Amino acid sequence: MRFVTVDDNCVWGIKMNGDVFLKTDVSSQRPQGKGWQTIKLNTSFVQASCLDGIVWFLDKNNTIHVYKGL
Repeated sequence: MRFVTVDDNCVWGIKMNGDVFLKTDVSSQRPQGKGWQTIKLNTSFVQASCLDGIVWFLDKNNTIHVYKGL
């Protein structure tokens, strides 16, 4: 993974090739969650931050992209 960010019950990841993944139902009792879901392939995202189900992605051109919900 290039970048990982954690919210209350999920983990977002950006792979080196730009693929974006989400792991849901993560908790202290179930740290493995439900498995990874592919959200978007081959992006130019390099960084992410999440809070309350909203994720902000920064791409290679320093443009911010906002993602809310599944």
